[in-house]
This record gives sequence, structure tokens and C-alpha cells, in this order.
Amino acid sequence: FDPYIFSSFLSAFFASLTWMATLKEFELSKAYPFMNLSLVFVIILSFFIFQESFSVFKIIGCILIIIGVFLVSKA
Repeated sequence: FDPYIFSSFLSAFFASLTWMATLKEFELSKAYPFMNLSLVFVIILSFFIFQESFSVFKIIGCILIIIGVFLVSKA
């Protein structure tokens, strides 16, 4: 029994439940662009958890992703 493997399966299970609940409430074309925000969350959490550095390119990339998600969600 490996707790890391178990927690990864458990996380994937809860993510799939959340995704199914989201699709019940929103159209796929509106919900799917928000999946790209996970990249922004990974960069932010890696800064706090793993003390990774922010670079100008990471910040610009995050801003572009957020702008892109905003524009697609308004279309």
C-alpha cells in the first residue's frame, strides 16, 4: 500500500466527480477553457510549496492564460 498512489487515485476520482457536476451546470464550451487555469494554479502553488522562483515569463504566461480564459468565456 503506497499512500501517494492511493491519494492520486482518490484525487482523480474527486476531480472526475467535480467535472461531471460542472458539466451538468455549464456548457462544455464555457467550462472547458477554465481547465487551463490549472496551469496558473500549479505555478502559484509551486512558488508557495516548493519555493520555486517566479520569472517574468511565468508571470506573463499566467496573465495571458487568464486573459485568454476571460475572452473565451465571454464569447
